[in-house]
Amino acid sequence: FGKEARGFCALGFSPNGDYLTVVTMDDNNSVHVFDWRSGVDLCEADGLKGQPPAVNGVEWNPYEAAPGVAGSFVTFGRRHLRKWTSADGRTWSSKNLSFGSLLMQNILSAQWLPPRANGTQFIVAGCDNGQLYLIDADKVKVIKAIDAHAPGPKSVQPNGSLAHIGVRGLCAR
Repeated sequence: FGKEARGFCALGFSPNGDYLTVVTMDDNNSVHVFDWRSGVDLCEADGLKGQPPAVNGVEWNPYEAAPGVAGSFVTFGRRHLRKWTSADGRTWSSKNLSFGSLLMQNILSAQWLPPRANGTQFIVAGCDNGQLYLIDADKVKVIKAIDAHAPGPKSVQPNGSLAHIGVRGLCAR
């Protein structure tokens, strides 16, 4: 990485151990997918244009853990969640979350839920206002907001704005 990367704001290994996702702190919050064993950067794409860190984390789908399967992951952060997919592990595409009529939130955490018997899958995202968003993983659309707790205190963000802060972690059991 060159000096323009400035550092890393998120890292995540694929569940099969083949890939490492790295989000840098450049002005594009660039997303890289590496074959970490060979050191080859398979993909570099814009994560979210804006003052870093705009991406809070990376979460791979743990239910796509077969060897040789590229799988999918999400990046999330300042007023966004983006799902990344690949059929071959070399070409990656992304789709932004549709908030629909719900308030666009800062996403602090995300967790994939086990697939249902019919194949549908959901993601739960923790928002800075204390809500959980239930997301249809195929459509990348919020389908329900759940009040989980009161919003945390507000804090000045790196870009000078005020935003709620809170715990950045979810765990599905």
